[in-house]
This record gives sequence, C-alpha cells and structure tokens, in this order.
Amino acid sequence: MTLSLRPQLLLLLVSLVLSAGTWARPAQAIQFFSSDDNSTLNLTKEAENQSFTLNFDGRIEGETVLGLASEAIITFLGFQNSDDTSTAQFSVKLSNTSFDDITSRTSIFGFNLDALDDVGQNLSLLDATVSGLFNRVGSGNVPGIEPDAEVCFSQANGNNTKDAVNCAGGGSGGVSTGESSEFKFDLQFSGIVSSLSFTDFFVRYQSIEGSDKGTSGVGGVAPNGSRDWLESEDSDSHLW
Repeated sequence: MTLSLRPQLLLLLVSLVLSAGTWARPAQAIQFFSSDDNSTLNLTKEAENQSFTLNFDGRIEGETVLGLASEAIITFLGFQNSDDTSTAQFSVKLSNTSFDDITSRTSIFGFNLDALDDVGQNLSLLDATVSGLFNRVGSGNVPGIEPDAEVCFSQANGNNTKDAVNCAGGGSGGVSTGESSEFKFDLQFSGIVSSLSFTDFFVRYQSIEGSDKGTSGVGGVAPNGSRDWLESEDSDSHLW
C-alpha cells in the first residue's frame, strides 16, 4: 500500500531559532508554503545559522500509528562557494520521540530538493556527503512513499559506506525511542546557489514494537503543534 503524505495539509512546524535565542531573522530567509500538490521549505544564504524543526508522524502499511514519532532540528550552516560550485552545509539533531508504549528506531532521514542560481536557472546536485550518526548517502525507492527520494542518509553496516542504491534499509543504525544524535551533511551543486528548496521530508522506522501492524514504517511531516497526524486531527491546534 502506498503512503500518501497529504501534502496539501503538510503545514510544517518551522521553528526559527537564532543562535542568540532571539526572533530576528532576515526577511524571507526561510519560507514555508503549502499548495494542493506539494509543500516546500525555501531558504537563502541569509538563513545562515538559523534552525527549523520538523515533527514526523509514523505509518505502517499506510495506516497512521499513534505514538510512532520523530523530530529533526535542522540548522543551515551556510554556503561554501568556489568559482563554479556551491556547497550547502547543514547539521541535524535527530530524535526518536515515539510514545504511548510504542518503541522504534529512526533509521533513515531524507528529502527531495531543488536549487536555483540568481537568474532562476536550475542547478544539478553534484554530490552529497554525510558524517556523524549516519555515514551513507542513498537515493531512490522508499517503501510506502511516493515519489522516490533524491537524497537519504542511513548508517552502513560495518565498513560498507558505499552509497546505497535506495532508501529502503537503514541497517542497524539510527536513534531508538528516547534517544537523540547528530549528523552533518553537505550538498554540492553545479553553480552558485541563490535559493534552495526542500520537499518531501521523510523518516523511516525499523524495530517497531507495540503495534500489531508491523515492525517497519515511514513518517512524513506532521502539522504544527502536533506529534503526529492522529493527534492533530483530534486537537484544536489545526492550521487548516
């Protein structure tokens, strides 16, 4: 069964946190907007050293599992530019926030993206690297999610850090319920980036216990003020 991430409702919890703890971001340094066919997070170089928080729900075989949840706090570290390429640098604190007798392991984190130069031309992704919690970069199929992921990060078993052929298996790595860990990733593009857009953020869960639906699943971004879709549907915190 294919998981629909309900993009028309994906209002991200985008919490902008400056390193000084103040609310003073440059205008439009980070933007989020939602439409009928997708939800997009845009950032520019003025967003350097700012952070945003994504809360993920959890689903097994297309069914939402209350209590299966994760959180990612992503900090944009800035662009490193050469004569003809840009490298966008990020750090991520990934937490498994599963609750209500559900335990799991968040084993993969991924997304799709587009980069534009200052005249609006699309730039190609030349390379992606990751270090810390995850050490392997992949792309392609994610079980239960469409479309395929352009970039995903996971933990390789042993010393096998060769790029993964898809985003299906997370090995034995990741973060278990109640745990947090950090990783950094770089994205190199074929030109000088003016703006960067992310779509289709997701996580993959493995080692799930406490649900009779299965032991692996996926999660998309849950609405503002909620840990997952079911909680948001039953609360008064809707933004739609």
